[in-house]
Amino acid sequence: MIHGLTGDHSQMGKYDSLAQMLSQRGITSLRFDCRGRGKSKNAGEFTIRHMIDDIRLAYQYLIEDLKGKTGTDSSKAFFVARGEGVFSAFIALYSYPIIAKICWAAIPYPLTSREIQGHYHEYRQHGFATLEISVDESYRLESDFFEDLREFDDAYHFVNRDDKILFIHPEKDEIHPLKYIEEFIEKIQEKIKLEQPPLLRLIKDAGHPHQEKAYLDYYLTHTINFVDTYII
Repeated sequence: MIHGLTGDHSQMGKYDSLAQMLSQRGITSLRFDCRGRGKSKNAGEFTIRHMIDDIRLAYQYLIEDLKGKTGTDSSKAFFVARGEGVFSAFIALYSYPIIAKICWAAIPYPLTSREIQGHYHEYRQHGFATLEISVDESYRLESDFFEDLREFDDAYHFVNRDDKILFIHPEKDEIHPLKYIEEFIEKIQEKIKLEQPPLLRLIKDAGHPHQEKAYLDYYLTHTINFVDTYII
């Protein structure tokens, strides 16, 4: 499970609940903090490049270490990611045998400084003081964060034809607009032509995930239904 820009391994408690539900189905899961987030000791070192590296390391730990210790079945590995974690996970795990990608309030394209600036007031409202986010040590962004983003293409370049993809998205998200997800899905179908078209499940009347606690059950229900249908 991969958190977003301002999240951590718990992702507002949603990942904790999901881990319990997956465990009941015999599925091993891993929640972790990318460096510069949560309980990571490298506060202030959060960049997209580091996030991609950390996701790869977490996957390798889960598959290689746990497989040897517990016999974990790596043939059915999948990820759940949120926000910028979606973009990073597509890139980080492109070459690995991931059978499904579950995306919560996704950002599937690289945000640039200009786009961040365009949402400045919304970001400020949610606790960001500057573009270099300095609310506290664990939420500070390095300036390299924006430089890194300029070097990456849209995540559809990192989609495989046999991917099974689920998007769960707030209908009225003002920071991660629904239209970008719809455009991304169209681009996937046009460029990649997935064997199974991506699924989109909307959370009606919901806004940005910072206000989404009331909609927790929707994320969990759609995710578990997808897991039961396509993974187990």
